[in-house]
Amino acid sequence: MIYFFNYIQLKYKRKFFIISIFIFNHLFLNSNNSSADMRNSHTEIWTHLVISAKSYQPLFKKQWVDTIDETLRDFIGSIPDHRGTFCIMPDHIHFLVKLPDDLSLNSLVDQVKSVIKTRLKETFVEDADNFDWEPHHHAHSVSLNRLSVEKSLIERQLIKHKEMSLEEELKFFGM
Repeated sequence: MIYFFNYIQLKYKRKFFIISIFIFNHLFLNSNNSSADMRNSHTEIWTHLVISAKSYQPLFKKQWVDTIDETLRDFIGSIPDHRGTFCIMPDHIHFLVKLPDDLSLNSLVDQVKSVIKTRLKETFVEDADNFDWEPHHHAHSVSLNRLSVEKSLIERQLIKHKEMSLEEELKFFGM
């Protein structure tokens, strides 16, 4: 493209400005280059989320774990890719999922928190009334070549947290 502009400038010095504006408008501002043409785009943004119970307290009761597990499996089944993994700890959840094209990271976090809280309140009516989430979360993207390693790390969280507390892990994540 640079060579094309240089050629025009050398050959047509006086008309260069007008021609270059026309080319710029055609290439970059043309309405045919709208986001509607991006509908066949492909994104592959795998995200490792860590969401915690309010005040990082071990609020996930043993009888809640099956409900949270089922809820997360349903959530993974509802997203376009249908792939993901998670680990439920007493005070937090690790969740690895491909970020859907139509969701921002914050929207994903809000949806996951919302579906879990709603299902807990439906299943354990009075028991779950006082349950809430920590407003902060940790998230990082995972490259495709590290996806299997990250999945394995998430699935081994029970072993990891015998040696490392949530506080130490969050400090490692920069929180």
